[in-house]
Amino acid sequence: MVIIRSAFFNAIFFGSIFIALVLGYPLIFTKPERIFVFWRYLSILLAAICDKIGGIKYVVENENNILKEPAIYAIRHESTWETLILISKFKKPVFVLKEELLNIPLF
Repeated sequence: MVIIRSAFFNAIFFGSIFIALVLGYPLIFTKPERIFVFWRYLSILLAAICDKIGGIKYVVENENNILKEPAIYAIRHESTWETLILISKFKKPVFVLKEELLNIPLF
């Protein structure tokens, strides 16, 4: 049963990302605000898929400390998961990545 659930989760999760990339590609020609809205809703959808199908729950500690004005947050990066969730928690997040990540095809 676990194998079936895992396969179903992966198909839905990665299928949703693929569909979002195809549908979201035209947004690169629009205002950045629309891109943020699109990714925020995608982030919420992916979190719901992880919760309902994958059984993955998460807790954001000290969420009441998120400031309304621009700020720099040092987040302990442990997986891709927090990158997805941060999009829904912050108004306009900006991510810094290592140059080596740009060597990955299609990244």
